[in-house]
Amino acid sequence: MTKNNIDTIVVTVNFPEEFTQGTSEAFFNSLARPLRRVLENGIIGRITYVFYKEPDKPSRTFGAFCYTPGERLLFFPGIIKRTLRWNAERNEVRQFNLPEHTLIDHFSLEKELNKWHVTLLHSIKGEKKYPLRTYKTRRYPNNTLFWFALSIKGPRILEPTPQELKLKFNSHQTDSERKIKDIFQVRDGAIFSIVSLPDGITLDEAEYLHFEVLVIEEKRDRIDLPPFANFPTTPPSLQSPVEMSLQLPARIHPARLQGFPGSIFIIVAKHKGILSNDAIITSPIE
Repeated sequence: MTKNNIDTIVVTVNFPEEFTQGTSEAFFNSLARPLRRVLENGIIGRITYVFYKEPDKPSRTFGAFCYTPGERLLFFPGIIKRTLRWNAERNEVRQFNLPEHTLIDHFSLEKELNKWHVTLLHSIKGEKKYPLRTYKTRRYPNNTLFWFALSIKGPRILEPTPQELKLKFNSHQTDSERKIKDIFQVRDGAIFSIVSLPDGITLDEAEYLHFEVLVIEEKRDRIDLPPFANFPTTPPSLQSPVEMSLQLPARIHPARLQGFPGSIFIIVAKHKGILSNDAIITSPIE
């Protein structure tokens, strides 16, 4: 539909129906935010959507990965309330509060794979803001890099995965054809990945769900679990301290990302303890 030389364009993205439900028109969830970035900045590379699945339940959206023409890795987290308060590092836990009216939009890993930052989005104006902090990656043996960990109280913290995503946006007629072409190129090349806990393992009441994202500088089909786990075990991340479990149920999944010359793996695990916030980021600070 066109009015005053402004087109109203509707783009539909369908997800595998066997583990999704309903229709979403949310423009700021993790499935839509990469496409929104395409409208603002042009092509951002292909998208890999990652879904968390529990047995006999509809999936939840862990997030979306992109590899940009500028050789950065982006991750759009699928947390419903993107206002994280606590940040856990290897040797200490620090509290940070986001500026007023801001939400986490995405994480950006630099092309050298040695540091990353969080991009914020103003919840009213839609403008992007950057927090005054840079994070480091941690190098493990065999060229494996720990990017970040995300701990959540449970699957309900993640966005439900719709069967159909509808995006409606306005564009000047002179630019509509390009935007539609860019959106279709990204949409039609998307990859869907499903991650889960090991078979037969479920989350108990006094436990939290834990994801770790590892990046490798070359292509690999599989890796072993790293020797170090980045679980929050003390306040203020947890309501009360717990001992680190020596044997942890965990599963490691590859997340294939078209165009990226390396590899991404996602560890899914659980740990005892009650988080003090819906979600906790774990990463070293530069």
